[in-house]
Amino acid sequence: MLLAQILLRNYHMNWADHFYISEQSRQLIIVNFQVRAMELYNIVQCGTAYARAEFDVARKQPSHHIVLFSIAGEGVIETPDCSIRLGANQVAYLPSDIPHRIRLATDHWDFCWLAVDNAVPWEGVLPLQFEVRDSENGELIRKTIECLHQSKELGYPLDQQLTNSQVEQLRLLVTHRLPSMMSPVQIRLKHVFQRVERQLHRDWSVTDLARLHPCSEAHFYRLCQTYFGCSPIAQLTKMRMEHAGRLLAGTNYPIQHICESVGYPNAANFSTRFRKWSSLSPSDYRKRFSLFLADS
Repeated sequence: MLLAQILLRNYHMNWADHFYISEQSRQLIIVNFQVRAMELYNIVQCGTAYARAEFDVARKQPSHHIVLFSIAGEGVIETPDCSIRLGANQVAYLPSDIPHRIRLATDHWDFCWLAVDNAVPWEGVLPLQFEVRDSENGELIRKTIECLHQSKELGYPLDQQLTNSQVEQLRLLVTHRLPSMMSPVQIRLKHVFQRVERQLHRDWSVTDLARLHPCSEAHFYRLCQTYFGCSPIAQLTKMRMEHAGRLLAGTNYPIQHICESVGYPNAANFSTRFRKWSSLSPSDYRKRFSLFLADS
């Protein structure tokens, strides 16, 4: 025990600031004097990082809390007491009194972060100790920071109006950061069907879907039965019909165009599927729910 205490004390004593970032890495940093709304919420800085080849930053006496959202790839956060590897869809909370080192673990790591003061807007929100949780907010926060960077270049008063709303969005995304109740398997399954949703026109097979997870077809079938209560193809069909229903009600696109956009080149086949899902033909559904009746 005494030896462990001595080693830990020496580790604290030898901790030093350093900043090694390769030319292949990219960073976007916004400081609060550039955006007045950040000062209102005690956000000192925020930024995004695309770490490549080398990224290694250490701070012996950090002056602000750090909230870091890992988006893709892998990195490592070290403190004098532990070392934790971060992958996609995780968030790390680093209180201001803890020395830390943030470094690349593989060939790439994409993340975003906020540095905040320990002031009223954050009391009771940020953990009091180093902590890592699951979170799916990272990509939204990254996009918000990038939009914030673009908005501050606009002239008054538009820049102030936009940046105010974007900083408020940042605050909401961070403070409403409830730990994900989904397991890593569920998160991967959700991401598979998010990918599918962007390509409903594609002729998806169970083999294609299982490969995205990745897992065997049999295991993917069991996952869909467990979490959706139906087969993979039934879940895909449901998504296609829901999207077709939105297009029928919310646009005046030709029905043939809608058929093809959700993966049914054959209009008769689509009509049969849609009637089974909604109890109405596509044309009757449009008549009942269309927002464009005034134009017809």
